[in-house]
Amino acid sequence: MFLGILFTILWASGAVSVKFGLLSAPPLIMGTIRFLLAGGLLLLYIYFFKKGTYRMPHKKEWKPLILLGLFNTSLYLG
Repeated sequence: MFLGILFTILWASGAVSVKFGLLSAPPLIMGTIRFLLAGGLLLLYIYFFKKGTYRMPHKKEWKPLILLGLFNTSLYLG
């Protein structure tokens, strides 16, 4: 229950942050920066706090992950 509420709050806060950011940057740039920051923070969290629970992506998996994430962001906000 807690994770569901946390997810809802975090997801809804994304639209608010982009609306504030529209004053200084285009929405696609804001979404891409948000995607990269969130992904980087999640990777750091998994690497430092959940070490051994999840594996880090292999070298050949990074390119498809980044491309899919960027396409998701551009199609979602575009």
